[in-house]
Amino acid sequence: MSAMDGDRRTPLRVAYLLGSLRFGGAERHLTHLLRGLDRSRFEPRLYLTRRTGDFLAEVEAMGVPIEESGVRSVFTPAGLSGIARLARRLERDGVDIVHSYLYGANLIGIGVNALYPRAVHLIGIRQQILPRPAVFRALFGVTAGPRTQFVSVSIAADEVLGDWGIDPRWRHRVPNGVELPPAPSSEVRAAKRAELGVAPGQVLIAMVANFHPIKGHAELIEAFASLPAAGVVGVPAGAPRGPMLALVGDGDRMESCRQLARDRHVEDRVLFLGHRADVREILGASDVFVLNSKSEGMSNALLEGLAAGLPCVATDVGGNPELVQEGENGFLVPPRQPAPLLRALLPLVSDAVLRERMGGASRARAVAEYSLEAMVRRTEAIYESVCPAMSRDPSAH
Repeated sequence: MSAMDGDRRTPLRVAYLLGSLRFGGAERHLTHLLRGLDRSRFEPRLYLTRRTGDFLAEVEAMGVPIEESGVRSVFTPAGLSGIARLARRLERDGVDIVHSYLYGANLIGIGVNALYPRAVHLIGIRQQILPRPAVFRALFGVTAGPRTQFVSVSIAADEVLGDWGIDPRWRHRVPNGVELPPAPSSEVRAAKRAELGVAPGQVLIAMVANFHPIKGHAELIEAFASLPAAGVVGVPAGAPRGPMLALVGDGDRMESCRQLARDRHVEDRVLFLGHRADVREILGASDVFVLNSKSEGMSNALLEGLAAGLPCVATDVGGNPELVQEGENGFLVPPRQPAPLLRALLPLVSDAVLRERMGGASRARAVAEYSLEAMVRRTEAIYESVCPAMSRDPSAH
């Protein structure tokens, strides 16, 4: 009997596996998904390698049960024992779907799936370039099927699975979604710029990314240092000259990037802001967004740049070309190369009319194609498709 026939049904139980809820794209994505998930149809619970992170309090406030998975490693006797214990816990909890994110959690999910055959395992693919590709290619090839399926965030990431011979029946694609904030008032924008030390008339370039080599901070600083530092119209005497660069994020490479800024004599115009709770306000105070990654799936940070109505310069990797259309809402550049990045930034720094036109196109693209609601509904549809008896008789538990 179908749901429309009025029989009593229970929600699908979905277990999410992730390392932690630290500040990062996958963690932000999962937080958005949990907030929007229809609790009348889906019952989420979260199993973390470490019960910590910037989004932990927010997820706890949603009432989502959170436990530590008990698995700190995979390729050790202790790790294998932990996976076996986790499989028994998921069986005890009557879990229907295991949805895992990122390298370690995906490996844990594969192990759990081998020991707990009742659940369907959905493997989140968030990058075009996977770590240890030979390992994952072999694992995916062996496990792909009705009980192990894949959810990619971009066309490029999905194409990797296709190149590896994964049947299209077991592949799904759900682009990330983004909140769509209203444009800040001129007063709010001016106040945030003043707080950051940005003078009236200065162009503020922003990048939101943790300081990891794959994010390309060093090449961005090299390109930024070559931008003309001549005065701009309306800058009061004594104010910093030339554009400013705001880098939002933490990480081990921050200090080496600070030193690079000093070596290139731009330390007075590069803001190392660390992790911030006011990213939306910083983007609202900015004029240009940059994502200089060497590899991406579909960047939440880049989506936030679009939603903020900013012209975007991004590397031509992963899902970035799906978000940035060359010459319409920004420019695409090759990774690891400061010179093309500099050439893309030059017209945006010097032409306010171009910035406004491209920024409007960015916002329109975010509104039309990348809402959070669309991301949540697409994910829910996948859950229901992989478990056709999505709301079973309660006695099944």
